[in-house]
Amino acid sequence: MEAMAELLLECGKAAHFKRGTNFVLDHADALDPAVIQKLYDAAEATKAPAFVVLCAIVPYASQYERPAGIGWYEFHYIQVKNVKAADETAALLDQESLLALLEALAQNHASWYIPYCRCADGKRIASLVSQMRAWASWYIYGATDRSNIMTVRDALMLSDTREAMLYLGQGKRSFLEEYAKLQGTNADPLRDTVLADFGLDENGKKVYDLGGNTVTVPLAQDLTLGIYDENVQKAVKSVPKKGADEAKCTAAKADVAELKKNIKKVVKARYAQLFERFLDSKT
Repeated sequence: MEAMAELLLECGKAAHFKRGTNFVLDHADALDPAVIQKLYDAAEATKAPAFVVLCAIVPYASQYERPAGIGWYEFHYIQVKNVKAADETAALLDQESLLALLEALAQNHASWYIPYCRCADGKRIASLVSQMRAWASWYIYGATDRSNIMTVRDALMLSDTREAMLYLGQGKRSFLEEYAKLQGTNADPLRDTVLADFGLDENGKKVYDLGGNTVTVPLAQDLTLGIYDENVQKAVKSVPKKGADEAKCTAAKADVAELKKNIKKVVKARYAQLFERFLDSKT
């Protein structure tokens, strides 16, 4: 393990990799190549050299700082950074395998939520956000998971998903401005582009080609969604399976569900932000 740590330092050629080296040594048991391979095997994963896996995840996990003062768990924030070399390495790995590994590691130490959030898709981030809300229950989870909330919030700063942005922009203390700064922009463009871009056309509609059928999903003024089956020329309650390609139908259903879940959230958050500006007499 010491030799692997030295290789990591030499490969990185950057000061922050010294911290990564120490991190590897401190977590030697969890990062032993045999342990990593065992976790990969359990997930029936595509095998990858342990050293390559470490180069993808340690530069992020080593940014971990133990949160202080759980009484501030709703407001805590640390500065995390993107690591381009780690991202390039992670892109070479099987993503499902990598995420399965990180999920297993995170059960033992919260630092692994940092690379997990960097790699996870929107569905996984939404699930983790739901878990964070559960962790807030002091009588069930106590101090440890209040600490986890703070760590995961920091980790979400690295996520490119809409789900992460929605979470960071809500609550008593919005972290969207800090998130935007990390992306080299400010919060308003994110609110008006990434968060508000649901793929609707200029008429507020989204069309799905189901392979043998087409459905149109229009957005009403009250922000509710309809579903119109173009084949039978009438409104329906759900995306129709009949005559549709199974994969396209499943994808359309998932996208419509995401629209229903998030459109009102985005509009509500933007309204609250604009109203706050109005009260503060800002343009």
